[in-house]
Amino acid sequence: MPTDTATRIRLYRDYTGASHQAALDAVRSATHGIPPANTPEQAVLEAQLLAEFGRLGGEYWAHPLGISRVWHRPTGLAIWLDSHTILSSGEHHPASAAIVDGILPYWDPDSEVFGIPGLRVAGHRGALHLRSLCGRGAAVTLYGIQGTPWRQILRDRSAALVESGAVPLWNEPKLTPSEIDHLKQFPDVGANRKDIAWFGSGLLRRINLLYTHIDAYSAHAWVTEDRWSVEFSSSQTPQLGHDHFTTMLSDTSFGLPLQVAHRYCSCLTSQRYPAASCRIEMRIPDLTGSVDLRFQHWASEQTRERRGLLHQ
Repeated sequence: MPTDTATRIRLYRDYTGASHQAALDAVRSATHGIPPANTPEQAVLEAQLLAEFGRLGGEYWAHPLGISRVWHRPTGLAIWLDSHTILSSGEHHPASAAIVDGILPYWDPDSEVFGIPGLRVAGHRGALHLRSLCGRGAAVTLYGIQGTPWRQILRDRSAALVESGAVPLWNEPKLTPSEIDHLKQFPDVGANRKDIAWFGSGLLRRINLLYTHIDAYSAHAWVTEDRWSVEFSSSQTPQLGHDHFTTMLSDTSFGLPLQVAHRYCSCLTSQRYPAASCRIEMRIPDLTGSVDLRFQHWASEQTRERRGLLHQ
């Protein structure tokens, strides 16, 4: 690990997006670069959140996945959200509302439980404070832009669900029968798995890498069995930029102890063709699960014209 404070602060900010003061406080108290989740349950909650952010927040936010920065706290993870995205209709859609729609649990009597089972709202003054009933002490705090009306967002979401015949669950004091049934039916599916939560939690705690070291206009993340997949879409020439990203992600001080298992790269051919697709599979030896990083390059019309590809 770098020993000088200035370098550690810079790296901490590169990985997390934190302010200078938050980074200074972190490096003064940390014994390693980025602290891991303090319990397996905390790691699962963070992995569940990453999967939901990856499903919902992948398109056209200011930052990939709609997260501008994170801050590691002893009591849980603090996450700062982007302001909004602009829909095709021209409507501004707040990131805070989009995330609430995706992560807070509700029961559809005609179907199943949606959102993250067991997730509860612990407070909404100044931020949205969340805790999990499925893990003692597992908690996160979501910060929107200044003035985000969390109370109204929650009311609007609840009213919309009730009108559609669904039942909001995020204020229930205990796990509901529908959630218990859901967890019994899907005990180790996707991001719920403790044995592969290390990557979802680890990447969320290093979320700013997706902004500082990948030139992508969108990102998506999902889980299939024991494999995490993260896909980045870019309209710029890749020029092997993913190698720098994977180097940072697997850095021995601030990254995860990942090793490249398989690599397929078509960046060089993208100089002659309007699209490129690269994939890098990474693993941590002796741990369950793998990471499938996908880098999709779709040349813009201007880029294609500049490279003489527009009419090919």
